[in-house]
Amino acid sequence: MTHVTVAAGGDYRLDVPRRDAGIRATGRHAGRGIRSSSSVSAVGERLTVLRRSDGAVWISHLRKARRGARTFVKLPATAVLAGQLGDVPDRVLALDAVADTKTYREIWYEEVADVGYVHFDLYNGAMSTQQCKRLLDAYRLARGRPTKVIVLMGGSDLWSNGLDLNLIETALHPHHEAWANINAIDDLVGEIIDTASHLVISALAGNAGAGGVPLALAADEVCTRPGVVLNPHYKGMALFGSEYWTYLLPRRVGVDRTLELTEACLPISARRAKEIGLVDHVFGRDVAGFRAQVRQMAQDLAHGPDVHARLQAKLAARHRDESIRPLSSYRFVELTRMQRDLSGAAFEEARAAFVHKTPQQPFSHPAADGPVIFGTNTQHRQCSLRRALAH
Repeated sequence: MTHVTVAAGGDYRLDVPRRDAGIRATGRHAGRGIRSSSSVSAVGERLTVLRRSDGAVWISHLRKARRGARTFVKLPATAVLAGQLGDVPDRVLALDAVADTKTYREIWYEEVADVGYVHFDLYNGAMSTQQCKRLLDAYRLARGRPTKVIVLMGGSDLWSNGLDLNLIETALHPHHEAWANINAIDDLVGEIIDTASHLVISALAGNAGAGGVPLALAADEVCTRPGVVLNPHYKGMALFGSEYWTYLLPRRVGVDRTLELTEACLPISARRAKEIGLVDHVFGRDVAGFRAQVRQMAQDLAHGPDVHARLQAKLAARHRDESIRPLSSYRFVELTRMQRDLSGAAFEEARAAFVHKTPQQPFSHPAADGPVIFGTNTQHRQCSLRRALAH
């Protein structure tokens, strides 16, 4: 989903999805309409609908205009307009509803033959607490269907970047919101890992970073396309990280490579990710071609002669891993460290710098001897991470 920021009456800045049904104007034209005669006619999935004389525009995010030296953070439109929507009707569609007209939806479920597709098109790839819960509902819906394969489709621009830092930064109690957010993501990733009834495919049409990478790796098959970039690390935000990364990354690339990826804080190309085993398939020239190939691959798996054998092998592997170390212990260790990090000054400073686009000073992580923002690898931190990976 491509967004265009346009001025709106001097009070807000609007992020208008260009290509959605009912959007007949460009960002500039939408801005003129909004300033003159538009009105909010419905809300749904954190969005608002502005009715115009020539159609309607879904508005996903708003940012109050600068007031002197004071700037504001971009947030979901319904959050910015909270208390001002009055009796505006709620138009949230059921997750599996088949829309009779094209409309914008953040999260929805689609089923074709023996394959379930879970779509999530999230602004900037940020996943709020409520979005994670709704996505978990969609995944559980898919998991309960008599299908063979589930595909996590994501959005066309970005897959996921983990925590919604903007909402955390502006929350009344940022630490509480961050804690709720990371637990909601963990719930989702854990559900995917524990799926024994279906083969699961992650289809990364766009980039993924931080917690979005282990979210993708929770699937059985990870597909991406050339040009996609992965950033499987948290250190630049002064966080240890969660989402079962201490289980999922070593399972694919081993402990030494995991330490390299999470400590160097460098982006990884799709081609390199395939070379080291982080992803399984790289194909497709564009998003449309990639998704078409993913759908064909999912259909082939669902109707292939070995689907039941693959499911049995998957279940056996999960049981074997569980006997070696329970999945719950990975989450416990990660969240124990995250609880400390989320309430620390380093995360507060890094988060504020990211959200407000301000220069960031080097900071020291509790598990490191040096300034981790610059990727310093210390023996102390290496030993700390190895203990967590082998706990």
